[in-house]
Amino acid sequence: MSRSTARLGAAAAVVVFAWGGMTAARAEVILGPAPVGTIPSYYYRFSGGYAADPNATVNNPTFYQQSLDLSGVGWKLPSAFGPNLAWNVAMIDNVHFIGAWHVHNLGGNINMDVGDTINFRPSNSTTAIVQRTIANLQQVPNPDNTPSDVMLGTLSAPLTAADHIAAYPIPVSPVMATYAQMPIFAYGRESALRRNNFSPITFAGGNIADIGTGPTTFFPYDYDQPLPGANPDGFPSTVGPDESHLEGGDSGGPTLILSGTQLQLVGAHLAIASYSDIGQSTPPGADPTSFSFDSFLPFYSAQIAALIAVPEPSSLALAAVAVGGAAAGYWRRRRTAAPIAP
Repeated sequence: MSRSTARLGAAAAVVVFAWGGMTAARAEVILGPAPVGTIPSYYYRFSGGYAADPNATVNNPTFYQQSLDLSGVGWKLPSAFGPNLAWNVAMIDNVHFIGAWHVHNLGGNINMDVGDTINFRPSNSTTAIVQRTIANLQQVPNPDNTPSDVMLGTLSAPLTAADHIAAYPIPVSPVMATYAQMPIFAYGRESALRRNNFSPITFAGGNIADIGTGPTTFFPYDYDQPLPGANPDGFPSTVGPDESHLEGGDSGGPTLILSGTQLQLVGAHLAIASYSDIGQSTPPGADPTSFSFDSFLPFYSAQIAALIAVPEPSSLALAAVAVGGAAAGYWRRRRTAAPIAP
């Protein structure tokens, strides 16, 4: 396709994947094997994923992105999906983090809440763990004040320079075309960091999805497979054989881009779609997942900044209002959603 922006003819029916009831779901799915000479854990930040005791978490010496500072990606245990898995969030300054509201509360299923512990591995250590509790959770609104799926969290105490925990700025440009075909790093529930590229497409009706938490502006990345017709957006992959898509339990984890040597936080994992969801037929022998969706955080920068400037005094009161608003937004939009977990 020669155009810089493609438009899919069908609006996406999204599948939310932050559910605690589906233990058999896989984590991130990757297209090809690790390069010759490496071991299967090539993509994993921590050997064996997340230990039930955070202090037993082991850095993976063969992790393929050792040069990237992922210390600002924290995790909350346990994951409802099973052992060695965790819910992930990403720091945007020394006290605030970004996640997905549907991980906190979707249909009354609470997977992350005030009082929970967030764990971090400092950049200068292979054994230390830095911990903070969640003091506040806020549902980031859209510019029209309807609720979105973006979650802003506040830690009980700021991280200090002595903690050696990174923070990831949100990219400046709110225009999706700025990021077209840009390589991205998607962080999953087992500490896997896998790649894809920002798809330069627009769905019919715009890139807005409501999974039950409010209309959320998203960016897509498709799952290109080496099969006839298995390129959902029609654009070539920019990352090659380790292209990936999201799966159950990855919700709220960060998607990062690299600007020079600085990682920036462009999205939080939101949902997935199948070929049928976007009006296409699944190619014979292909994985049925066509797209992964992340909340598009540059679109929410002003709202996030406003919440940080005037923090809510009570996250519990906010949650009650936000959940009600999300339900109202959902019925107004009448978007099709098929949750695969509570």
